[in-house]
Amino acid sequence: MASKYYAVRKGKTPGIYNSWSECKLQVDGFSGAEYKSFKSEEEAREYIEDNNSEQKNMNNSVQNGDNLVIEAYVDGSYNSRTNEFSYGMIVLQNGEELKFAEKYNDKELASMHNVAGEIKGAEAAMRYAVENSLERIIIYHDYEGISKWCLGEWKANKEATRAYKEYYDNVKKLVDISFVKVAGHSNNKYNDIADELAKQALGIIEAKYNIEMPKEKGNLEMGKAKSLYITRDIDKLVQLLDDTAKSIWPNVVGKGIKEVGQQKRYTFEVDGILSLLDIYQRGDGQTTLRPTGSNTENAIKLKEAVELRGYKATAEQKQYTMFVGEEWIEKTVQYLSDLCEGNVETYKEEGHDRYVFVSDIGDKLTLHTYSNHRIMVQGKPLYLYNEFLSYVSYSPKVEVNDIIKATNEFIDTNTDVDEARNKMSEMMPMAYAGNVDPVIWKLFSPSVTLDDVEKEFEDYSCFTFPALRALEGYLKYLLSEKNIVIDETHNFGTVFNKDSNDKAIVIPKYVTAIANNDYVEALEEIYNYFKANRHVIFHVDQILITTKIIEDKQEAISIINDVAALIERTYKKIIK
Repeated sequence: MASKYYAVRKGKTPGIYNSWSECKLQVDGFSGAEYKSFKSEEEAREYIEDNNSEQKNMNNSVQNGDNLVIEAYVDGSYNSRTNEFSYGMIVLQNGEELKFAEKYNDKELASMHNVAGEIKGAEAAMRYAVENSLERIIIYHDYEGISKWCLGEWKANKEATRAYKEYYDNVKKLVDISFVKVAGHSNNKYNDIADELAKQALGIIEAKYNIEMPKEKGNLEMGKAKSLYITRDIDKLVQLLDDTAKSIWPNVVGKGIKEVGQQKRYTFEVDGILSLLDIYQRGDGQTTLRPTGSNTENAIKLKEAVELRGYKATAEQKQYTMFVGEEWIEKTVQYLSDLCEGNVETYKEEGHDRYVFVSDIGDKLTLHTYSNHRIMVQGKPLYLYNEFLSYVSYSPKVEVNDIIKATNEFIDTNTDVDEARNKMSEMMPMAYAGNVDPVIWKLFSPSVTLDDVEKEFEDYSCFTFPALRALEGYLKYLLSEKNIVIDETHNFGTVFNKDSNDKAIVIPKYVTAIANNDYVEALEEIYNYFKANRHVIFHVDQILITTKIIEDKQEAISIINDVAALIERTYKKIIK
């Protein structure tokens, strides 16, 4: 317990501090600073509250049950054994004490230890204010950075603090936010409860509190928005939202997207009921969806459905270097440039060139290309990384060994190359030993690393994407064996048509050219699998492999096994 408490009534960050050095930082150079030391925290608080009319009015509003103004105490905790962090929050509203806590296992944020929890707690408080249509919130905290990053007194150097500052900047347009610093571990009732809630979430202390839900349960649920990568182009975003809404309500009427302050708002109507979904496009490329307005039930359903069509932003930045050969340096750069529709920055640096690609959904991938024909890839294992790894698999200079090592690095697996080959041989014995293009096995190999994964993933789609991409490559290979080429001008729509049952069938001229019913049936079985798979989008008769979120490991395993069985079964059919 501190021997003295220093109350800063007017200063850079008003609040209560444990030492003179902390207090001095708040008042030095601040015109009209007001501060005083006390023997007890209670006296220090009275000095701030009783003599500051604005603060007094805020507190009176809370005490008198003004449901448009609340107080929230937040604190963070960290478990060094599990590398997890958490926040605890107690909200004082209408005479009630609402308790919240949540833990996280984000490795990047965990490097900030309990400060990461403090940040998440402050964000949770702001989110609560927005989702409950509050006019003002007073956030009590014991780590000074919680206010200083927001107010610009500390520079936000890390990605996490920049995102936090950006979050605050967006929320403050909707809610009046005040910060009050309290002394940590000083017998402040509510700060101590927030601290215990954070520890309880991590299992550091035994469960002491029930984590209560507010009366507006739906509002809290919709507050738990996920940051994800989806298209940032307005026309494409409208199409995505319209299509997703129609998959839920066939009679929905989409009314487009409009700018509302710093965010965008999508409006749609179901059975005469208007619903609103706010879209926050962050500076780091991620997007957050938040239902708003008085009719949130349908907006929550739409938000959750769209989140399953996006790319989760949970992975860490990684890098790996591989030899691809001279020709494939230029090819790879051009391929990614085309994918990003020219959204690429090029830097000529000493000893190498650097390319920064930004996709339509906002994820970034950086390539460093060297004169020795090596590429260093940097980024997260999202859309562009998956496309990069699949594309370079076609280079004769890239081996299965490179693909497995890159996967081990980017996705935190630990698969031996020989073990990967053995697994593919076990899953597809005849096809693997047969005369199949070796590129197929390079494409498929990252999927077999799932067997070696011990930790839980929020999204397992990074394991299914390679298998589906391998199946696409296998289909192209089978067609090429019959001199049927799939390229920019000849897509799958030139090979397949529909029968009366909406089943894909090979068009007559190619049936005649192939002159093998088993071969034709194999092609049709593979193509129809793609059409039936929810992780595949058909666009202009092209197969687009997506990484729609897969939260269940068993579903991912089933997809991988199904693809392997399909390759093996169709290969047996065509060689018999």
